[in-house]
Amino acid sequence: MEAVGERFFDNVEDALPGLWGALMAALRPEDGGGRRRLHRSWATEALNAPVGMLFGLAMKDPATKELEAGAGFPSHWTTLLDDLLALPGDLRRHALVMLGYQVTWLFTIDQDWTEGWMLPLVDDASPDGDALWEGLLWAARLPPRPLYVLIKNALLERAIRDGGSDRKDRTTIVAGFLLAGWGSTDDDDTPLVLDDELRETLIHASDEFRRRSLWQLERWCTEPEAPWRDKVGAFFERVWPKQRALHTPAMSRQLANIALMSGDLMPRVVASILPRLVPMRDATLRLDTGNRTGERTPAHDHPGPLLDLLWAVLGEDASLWPYRVEHSLEALAQAPETAADPRLSELRRRLELR
Repeated sequence: MEAVGERFFDNVEDALPGLWGALMAALRPEDGGGRRRLHRSWATEALNAPVGMLFGLAMKDPATKELEAGAGFPSHWTTLLDDLLALPGDLRRHALVMLGYQVTWLFTIDQDWTEGWMLPLVDDASPDGDALWEGLLWAARLPPRPLYVLIKNALLERAIRDGGSDRKDRTTIVAGFLLAGWGSTDDDDTPLVLDDELRETLIHASDEFRRRSLWQLERWCTEPEAPWRDKVGAFFERVWPKQRALHTPAMSRQLANIALMSGDLMPRVVASILPRLVPMRDATLRLDTGNRTGERTPAHDHPGPLLDLLWAVLGEDASLWPYRVEHSLEALAQAPETAADPRLSELRRRLELR
């Protein structure tokens, strides 16, 4: 039926209602179950399940094509989707995954109908809510602002509750959604996600969520002309938590590498993160790639901030220092700004004892 879907809405359209009704009746007796899946993908299941294929058939209805925003869907089409949502257990969850995947388009065309089935579930911690969010995150498309406002609180809660999931792809998408909301404003210039909202989420979420947030921030800001570069300083000054529990070697490595990759923003970033840094152990630092040109390094462009950074993250035991750090120390010894700094002398002394 899915493979020849267009024909059901063309020259054999009278056949579809009877077949659809028969399939709904055939599916209902199945054991829908109520199992919470921690390590399985609702999306993969839904895509290959009968409900997923029926959703694909419904999506081929030409009546839904080229609709303008706010036009609303024809009632015969929403009836098909309502039938899928009325199925029991896991069958309903397969429908929720597919609807979640298309929720931005559904919301844009028919906000009232979309809110009707979505809003009762978006804050739900049950398997139904998990299935809806699986679809929404599977799409990995930032919702439009009106929809973002409706799901923001649930998104903040998901970041805390699911941030330690072994599904790193989902954690990265949630982190990206929240960062994007923090970097965007509503019609009255109010950020969609406030400083304290994002900071509290970072405090209470998992280390994995914090790592994914920093990874996403670095990815968005390291291109020379990226608009996110203007937000990096504010992020570390106003948002990144100051709690001592976050002052770990692993987090220090990630913060230090963001600073090393930040180019001309490095002095401001280093000044902001210094109080959060602790000595690292066997970590890798991107000391030779301060920018994307490959022509210059932090030791050439920002010797003072680089020395501040190295002094904070290099511990007493030089055997645990990053690979090739001696090249950066030699470059700092040639820079007038740092050549006579006693901290550099001490670091070189430790290196000689290695």
